[in-house]
Amino acid sequence: VEAVLKLLALHGSYFKENWNIFDFCCVFISDIFSIVDMTALQTTSSDGSLSTVISAVRIFRVARLFRLVRFLKGLNKLFFAFVLSIPKLFNVAAIMLLLIYLYAVLGINLFAKVAYPAGGSYNADANFRTFPQAMSLLIRAMTGEAWNELMHDLSKTKFDFQSH
Repeated sequence: VEAVLKLLALHGSYFKENWNIFDFCCVFISDIFSIVDMTALQTTSSDGSLSTVISAVRIFRVARLFRLVRFLKGLNKLFFAFVLSIPKLFNVAAIMLLLIYLYAVLGINLFAKVAYPAGGSYNADANFRTFPQAMSLLIRAMTGEAWNELMHDLSKTKFDFQSH
């Protein structure tokens, strides 16, 4: 409603300000996903994967709060610095992904045939047997989730394990 009223009041000058374009995109995307959500609820009775995707996209509604950044000069400078650092963050993410890829391949070569210890964190859910599981395990270890247990599970001698 707010975007439509602004469009009617400002006519063509509405899209000259970047914050109005951002606000319009957030409102438009939110409205489209609300319509899709209502349509999906009417056509399906069970919880499908579409409803989880739709609820995840509702974050765009929160993004409208960034309009308030323009009123606070200190926050505006901080937001502008963040926007300028986004391309550099993509470079860091690419290097991290490359390192995870390399260590996943190394982990598959070294630990793919290691048997699961009883009660350890190296198990059917977290192992180096397939590439996606290796990537998942390395990302989990990067976040600090039970990496020391994994290290102790995989650092046992050959007499502790029997290869399968």
